[in-house]
Amino acid sequence: MPQLQSAGLQELLRTDPENGGTYRARYNSALTLVETRSITELRESSNLLKREYSSWKNAKHRAKGLHPAISDFKEFIRVHGPMPDDGEWSLDRINPLGPYSPPNIRWLDPLGQTRNRTNTLILNFYDKQIYLKDAALVLNMSYGSVYKMFSRNPKELFSLLEKESYAMQYDFPDEFKEELEASYANNVHNLMRLDWILEYAYIEMMRFAGEIEDTPHDYLLKEQHRNAVSVYRHAYAFKQWAHEQRRKKISHALDVRTAGPLPDWELETLQFTPTPPPEYSYPIGN
Repeated sequence: MPQLQSAGLQELLRTDPENGGTYRARYNSALTLVETRSITELRESSNLLKREYSSWKNAKHRAKGLHPAISDFKEFIRVHGPMPDDGEWSLDRINPLGPYSPPNIRWLDPLGQTRNRTNTLILNFYDKQIYLKDAALVLNMSYGSVYKMFSRNPKELFSLLEKESYAMQYDFPDEFKEELEASYANNVHNLMRLDWILEYAYIEMMRFAGEIEDTPHDYLLKEQHRNAVSVYRHAYAFKQWAHEQRRKKISHALDVRTAGPLPDWELETLQFTPTPPPEYSYPIGN
């Protein structure tokens, strides 16, 4: 019967020729060690498999058990092989939500480990980065469902977040809507409306303020400056509101989940209700 091999070992052996052909020799040497040395010798000597034993033991402790095929350390080495080199490596689950089993393990360096942790997985949402764990709370979905969607089709998750994002609810003030929509159509940085208007209105405020210094009696410039200030202030207040609603919704979802399984009728009564967003106020006076 062929030797069972983990996904990580298969990949290391597959790419070995491209990496100088050193890993297969390292793997064969490890197989000899597990046949000729005791567990005590293997785990206590830094020249043998001490690092591998430590990583295997830590994973066994974290997961409160490993797949039967790798629950014995010597079998683990046969199935998964030694670390790729003398650098810092850790036993990693390819799918962070899956078990420590041959199809789901690999050796990963510290940077790769960090990128693969569930609490650091992020979705790029316009110019923002959204943690998947926060996206799950905002969407009122389990982390597992959000992770599967993220792995399968990030655009689907992006679309759902667009519908649920409070910041995406911002719209331009009616008085300036047509002109601002035309300018926003040339948005080359792919900013959402709220972030775009904050940048645009701030630039206009500064431009008009500079021109007013040169022509202090130009009332048209002053009116344009007041309009830019009022649009900026409203957008800024809206952004603060959106941030606060998102924070409250996440906190609310955590509280509901902490309460344990609840019947559907009770969950419906516990739905988060945001406060009304700030309204735009037209500028008054000089």
